[in-house]
Amino acid sequence: MSALPRNHTTMSSEFTLGPDAAHLHEFYQWAVQDPEYEIDFTLEQFRRRRGREPRLLREDFCGTALVACRWVERHDAHRAIGLDVDGATLDWGRRHNVERLNGASDRVDLRREDVRTITSPGADVVQALNFSWYLLQTRVELVRYFRAVRESLAPGGIFMLDCFGGWEHQQTYRDRHTIDVPQGTFGFEWEQVDYNPITNLSRCCIHFAFRDGERMDNAFEYDLRIYSPSEVRDALESAGFSHIEFFSDHAEDDSYSDYRPVEKIEPDDAWVLYVIADG
Repeated sequence: MSALPRNHTTMSSEFTLGPDAAHLHEFYQWAVQDPEYEIDFTLEQFRRRRGREPRLLREDFCGTALVACRWVERHDAHRAIGLDVDGATLDWGRRHNVERLNGASDRVDLRREDVRTITSPGADVVQALNFSWYLLQTRVELVRYFRAVRESLAPGGIFMLDCFGGWEHQQTYRDRHTIDVPQGTFGFEWEQVDYNPITNLSRCCIHFAFRDGERMDNAFEYDLRIYSPSEVRDALESAGFSHIEFFSDHAEDDSYSDYRPVEKIEPDDAWVLYVIADG
């Protein structure tokens, strides 16, 4: 789930792909995920904090485990654990992502488990990206999850997550983008269909648009709580994390990303932050 799709331009009314060009999960991966950048950023920040290489990644809310698979492709010593409760999505990921790794597939361990499960062996990095942890709608649930993450880290391990906000996200809205991949183009729409300012609870949907006016509405639906950065920091500290940093994108356009540590951001209509904490 993402408020900022990847490989995107502003929405075009003409697309080259039809809904039968790929599986639903492939459209999601193309539109939303950016595993290469996320792995680059993970390696850079772990080296900056620890002065060594991370080996074991745990991808929480992993879905199709795309990041876990790209992680093990980077280095023969890399291993990954993926956690998700959706068995059908995990099965699709096994068939279409993990099994295509050939010799590296045995270094990806997909588990149908709640992310609040304490896992072993301890991970060097635990990631919860694409705002997936917003599915935990109370502070009690969130702190419980963060504590389980901390207990699942190896000595010197770090926790990475992301968050979004801005006044645009305090109302109903729909963002439309054209996704351009080697196979062709299609439309991606992120819609916030409901928002309650008292609870910060939000209902969001992903729609896809194709050539000849064909559509795939409500392809994915989410009930989220949009946590503020200060709430994230407080919950991480309550769970025992330290050295909590926020990173904002200093890139001048959407063609690349340049996330750097910040203490303050401007009150813009929309923003995305990465968060990193020491276990």
